[in-house]
Amino acid sequence: INRLLWARLAFTVQDMLVGLSSLANFHHSCLDEAVVKKYLATSEKEHKVTTLLADFFENRPMSFRKIEEFPYHLAVMGKFSVESAQPSEYRLIWSRLRDCLANIDFFLEMYKDEFVSDLHDYWGIMSSVYDFAEEYSISMARYASTAASTGVTDRIVPIWHLAKCQTKIAEFFVESGRFDDAEAMYQKALESWRASEKRKKDEATVTLQYGEMILTWGKMLQAEKVLKHSVVLLEDAFGFETKECAKALYLVSEAMRFQKKEAEGIHFCERSYQILSKFIWADSKNCDLSVEGLFARCAFNLGLLNEIEGETQMAITAYKQAVKSFEKVMGNSHPSYCQALECLSNLCKSEGLLKEASENYQLLLPVKEEMSALGGSLGDITSVQNNLAAIFVKLGDLKAAEAMYRKTIRIR
Repeated sequence: INRLLWARLAFTVQDMLVGLSSLANFHHSCLDEAVVKKYLATSEKEHKVTTLLADFFENRPMSFRKIEEFPYHLAVMGKFSVESAQPSEYRLIWSRLRDCLANIDFFLEMYKDEFVSDLHDYWGIMSSVYDFAEEYSISMARYASTAASTGVTDRIVPIWHLAKCQTKIAEFFVESGRFDDAEAMYQKALESWRASEKRKKDEATVTLQYGEMILTWGKMLQAEKVLKHSVVLLEDAFGFETKECAKALYLVSEAMRFQKKEAEGIHFCERSYQILSKFIWADSKNCDLSVEGLFARCAFNLGLLNEIEGETQMAITAYKQAVKSFEKVMGNSHPSYCQALECLSNLCKSEGLLKEASENYQLLLPVKEEMSALGGSLGDITSVQNNLAAIFVKLGDLKAAEAMYRKTIRIR
């Protein structure tokens, strides 16, 4: 529709429309229904309009509307072709959608909070035809061929921008559970960051991301090496007493605990705990919750390491801090809070601190019972009840012990 005709039409029906300055919608649903009945009465007509819209948005410059609409209409077209058994057409449409999503510039615009779930969904629709990791690896190799090798801008894409793209794609692979492909892309990204001038902070940050991914993957020895290297890079780029460095130190201790290297891992965890403590205690009321959450995880890990090493009093202190921080950040029904509180309760019981153990178990039990009633799971309830009943016996409160044992029998 040309602008003159649209201006006349908009003026005539202006009382029926909202959003004339950008996206026009009908003011009432009955008008929507009338238009659908007249122009979209059959699936074939709807498919024709969808095709026109896809073609329209394909030729528009990059914008929020294009990112939102273009892949959506292609996906709708593809579904229609599949349902109507038109293999040659849906292969062509999936090819267009693949080219759209695999375009690196389009990916960078779509890999944002508003669209990332749609990005996963579109690749999921085409999973029987295209492997997104393979497609992005091909696109990235093609994109890299236009990048400079020394960070200068005499070519189309500077090396630092290439590194940024590789990092984002690696993050997308991690979100999708494709750790093999993410590892390969992270390694390429780090090569590009190292080749970029004055990009030490980026190299250090991405090395930390890479190490955290390997830790999640379960490759503990490799994670330990990468994370230790990230500590060196982060200290050089940001300084020693920083949140970034504290996170890397904590993750090193995690990797070492899983390898049963508690004696060495405890030193990394203590260093992380000391750094994070300064941020927490400097402004406890206004502290960033992400820092407090990291502090809680670090305190819990420090408690585990100290307990394994036989430093029970230090473990109790660390567990108490973990419980306090987990409750502040996540609430008292979160599994991490319950896990820390149960570890604290069990250790207090084994150390003969029966009154304290009893108080902690009584805090823990109703949370576990409530979650169990809602269909969730926070571990074995009967073990908590048995431990609490045994403590009541030792404290001489036989009536409370009997009631708790009866609860245990009913559950079984």
